[in-house]
Amino acid sequence: MKNLRWDEVHQDKGPPSRKHIQWATIMILGVFLVLFLRLWQLQILEGETFERLSEKNRIRLRRVPFPRGIVLDKRGQVLADNRASFNLMVVPAEVEDPASIMKRLAAGIQLDEQAAAALLNQARKRAPFSPMVLREGLRWEEVAWVETNRLDLPGVWVEVEPRRHYPEGSKAAHVLGYVGEIPEELLKAWRGKGYRVGDRVGRSGVERALEAYLRGRDGGVQVEVDAKGRQLSVLQEVSFEPGADVVLTLDMR
Repeated sequence: MKNLRWDEVHQDKGPPSRKHIQWATIMILGVFLVLFLRLWQLQILEGETFERLSEKNRIRLRRVPFPRGIVLDKRGQVLADNRASFNLMVVPAEVEDPASIMKRLAAGIQLDEQAAAALLNQARKRAPFSPMVLREGLRWEEVAWVETNRLDLPGVWVEVEPRRHYPEGSKAAHVLGYVGEIPEELLKAWRGKGYRVGDRVGRSGVERALEAYLRGRDGGVQVEVDAKGRQLSVLQEVSFEPGADVVLTLDMR
C-alpha cells in the first residue's frame, strides 16, 4: 500500500474555476430578481389594495343617531319628543386589555368593571369591529370625565342618542304607545329597510302605526384614529335626517 504524505492529503486544491464563479453569480442574480419581482408586485400591482387596507385601519365611521319625529295633539301640544341620552360606546377590537380599560373607566364613571369586561370579551369573539353600548345614560360629569381622558381610553367614546320622552307622562299612553329595541321578528320582516340590531322602533300605538313617518335616517362621522384606536381628528360629517312630525286629531285638553 502506498503511503501518502501529509502535504499530499492536505494540498491546496487551488482557486474555484470560472464555471463555478459563473454559476454562483447566476444564483445570486436569480435571488435578487425574485426579490425585485416580489417588491414590484407589492408596490405596483397590489399597492392600491394595501393602501385601502391602511386607510381602513386608521379611519372609522361612527354613527350619529337621528331624532324621531315629534307627535303633537290638534292644538300643537307636544305629546312625544326627544331628550339627549349619552351612551358609552366601544369598539371591542380596539381594546387590547379589557380588564385594564374597564378598571380605568370604573375610576371615573359608575360601571361594573367585571360585568363590562365580560361583555366586552364576548363581543370581541362575536363582532369585534362593531361598536357596542357599554353603558347608557351617562351623567354630565361622567361625559366630561370620558372626554377629558379620551386619549387614555382607546376605542372608547361618548355617543349622543335621542331618546323618546313623553311630557304628559302616562296620559294617552295607550294611544301613543312606546318605543323599544327592535325585536328579531320585526328585524326579519323589515329586512331591506335599513334596520339593524339594536335600533329603536315603535312597538305599539301611534309610534308603531306611524313608524315609517316618525323614523329618520342616521348620519355619520368619519374620524381618524391612531394605532390604538384613539381619535385624532374628524375627517368628514354626514348630517342625520330627522323623522317627520305628526299632528293627531287628539285633544289633550
